[in-house]
Amino acid sequence: MNTCETCYLSIRNQRTAGRGVGCTPACTPTILFIGDCPSILDYKNQKPFTGRNSKILTEFIETYKLASWSHVTNIIQCVCSDPNEHYAERCYPNLIKTIHNIKPVIIVAVGSFAYKFLKEDNVRNMKQVVNKPTLFNSSIFIPIYSPSYIHKTKSYDEYTKSFELISNIFADLCKKYRWIKP
Repeated sequence: MNTCETCYLSIRNQRTAGRGVGCTPACTPTILFIGDCPSILDYKNQKPFTGRNSKILTEFIETYKLASWSHVTNIIQCVCSDPNEHYAERCYPNLIKTIHNIKPVIIVAVGSFAYKFLKEDNVRNMKQVVNKPTLFNSSIFIPIYSPSYIHKTKSYDEYTKSFELISNIFADLCKKYRWIKP
């Protein structure tokens, strides 16, 4: 039985906000952006990161010309008011399946919930880990601030730093493995 069939959020919503969108798994080098859960607008549009706060993430992906290499998804696939471990645990098999299918070279954890859940790390302050690449399975793992934090603190230069790092690492990987942009 699929975990979505027994999850309250999935039963209540009758559909999910999109299992993730972006480049197809055939595009070998991929950057996977993972957020916490979809917003109401994401649910309505059936596409992640289209909400008012998270739109900045999509804009930065496009500005840094990473759209053709990127795939975006959420840990929790259904709309919920507050992301929590219970729903994340239920959706985790779906996320692992997505990671397995896409085989990303870079995984970007968007926000503290995504970072803490994926790395099983209860870091108290995101400042300690933001923009510090580590490994997650066979991918480079880079935590960044959530779009809502960026809007709230008006610290857009933090996203500039994050996306420069992501773009530079990805460019270095493309040179090393001689990948050509689709």
